[in-house]
Amino acid sequence: MEDRDKWSVVCEENNENNCILAQFLETKGDAIHIVSLVNIITDESANYIRIIIKKISNEGQIPGDVYIISKDKELIYKIKQTQCIDGQCEFIEQITPEFMSMLQDDNDFIIGVSFQDLDINIGILVSGTEFGYLYSKIEQ
Repeated sequence: MEDRDKWSVVCEENNENNCILAQFLETKGDAIHIVSLVNIITDESANYIRIIIKKISNEGQIPGDVYIISKDKELIYKIKQTQCIDGQCEFIEQITPEFMSMLQDDNDFIIGVSFQDLDINIGILVSGTEFGYLYSKIEQ
């Protein structure tokens, strides 16, 4: 899928006033294979990050803690889990102004995911390329 690892603007049908930024990611390792969807949602004056993690292998194991981490590791935030259904878990949290500023400067960041039952941690690199440009388009 060519949209993976790139930010895309996704809008409601016939409503370009309600758009989000999205990036699809896939991570494979010896112990696990997961697909993730990262959304940046703007609501009035607040910004939120939503991360949906779907496990492809090792069924029955759900993610434990999920963090977003700036590449320089200065900004670290735990993301709250909202629900898990059929091996797909959603995490959502309001983004701080500092983290949003980092994103608007097109900086990459890391999603850290722990699978406690498997005793593994996975880091997923999220590309910041063109984030600032696309964010300015949906903010207007």
